[in-house]
Amino acid sequence: MAFKIIKEGKKKIPVFKATCTACDCVFEFNKEDAFLDQDRDGKFWRINCPHCHHQFYSWNVIPTRYDSVE
Repeated sequence: MAFKIIKEGKKKIPVFKATCTACDCVFEFNKEDAFLDQDRDGKFWRINCPHCHHQFYSWNVIPTRYDSVE
């Protein structure tokens, strides 16, 4: 039996939220905008602030929302 699509879905992209530790800028980012890494304490994001360009780390790896893409 072959698959038959009844209704096409939309691709959902996770959006993450972070606060810069240097300038307190609050912003959202996609996984392409940061580097996901892992150490013995778990996964973390290495992020460059879009406002002051300070590099910091965020352990909040849970998406805050999802964007839909056609």
